Amino acid sequence: MRVTTLSLNGTLLGDIQNSHNEYAKRILQASSGEKYLARHEGVSANSQAASVLRDLNKNTQWADNVSNAVDLTTFTDAKASSVQTWMQRVNELVTEANDGTQSPATMKSLGEEVDQIIQDLYQTSNSTYAGSYVFAGKGVNTDPANPLTALGDTPFVATYNTDGSIATVTYNASDESRVIQTGDNSATDQVDYGLTGGGTDGLFASTDADPDVNIFANLISIRDQLLAGDIPAEADMETAQDNLDHVIQKYVDNGVTLTRLTSQAKGCKSATGVYTAQKTALVGADVAQVATELAQWQAAYNASLQVTSTANQTSLLDYI
Repeated sequence: MRVTTLSLNGTLLGDIQNSHNEYAKRILQASSGEKYLARHEGVSANSQAASVLRDLNKNTQWADNVSNAVDLTTFTDAKASSVQTWMQRVNELVTEANDGTQSPATMKSLGEEVDQIIQDLYQTSNSTYAGSYVFAGKGVNTDPANPLTALGDTPFVATYNTDGSIATVTYNASDESRVIQTGDNSATDQVDYGLTGGGTDGLFASTDADPDVNIFANLISIRDQLLAGDIPAEADMETAQDNLDHVIQKYVDNGVTLTRLTSQAKGCKSATGVYTAQKTALVGADVAQVATELAQWQAAYNASLQVTSTANQTSLLDYI
């Protein structure tokens, strides 16, 4: 059968176009990592992958929530540890003052150290992390129509004596802990984290404790007695020990929360790997296979170009 030049050219051009399309497809698969490049391809797989992607995006949000909570809880852990150290020191100073042999100058020195601890604790009570107050719970009170105790810009607000020492400290923030969402169920997938500073169950003050905790009031009373050369009252010394026990318990509670959050962070990371693997299995390109096919179609495309070029150079003069 005679093949006309027009027919031959059409066949060769068709081969070039097909080879080019397949070659270009493999390039796009390799660059995008996607197996399917058009909507009509892999409809079922793409539908399943879309569901997996939704789960992956949700998990990413939960993971971000947990990561932020881990960071703040870790910071809180360090601050609570410092509070514990200072409260232990206060109890050492009280014991030293109570031995009955201290001179007035020594008692004053002990009082001055307690005063420094009060200032350190006050600074710590208003610590910030990533732009928010660590011990403010859900936030600082700024609503005049619904005051918690007093209005101010910080969780704890101090008044001062004429000599510049702290006279009183008032809690000015929420008594509700921070909450993060770690799953779809709003009732069960919520985690309280961090420590409030005061209110019903705060680190520095707690009205739910037995007896009530008010660290600043206790230390201010002890300081003033020591500066006056007096041994702190027995009730104040007992309260200082109770307050230390309270701080230790809150420190432990925060540590338990940190352990739980760290475990959840690992779970989110594991889930991310599972979802990513599922999505890749459904619509991800097989890199090794794509690389092999890319080389094959590149060779076919180059061969088609070479054959077409050779055929187009052939003329009647070649046979004369």
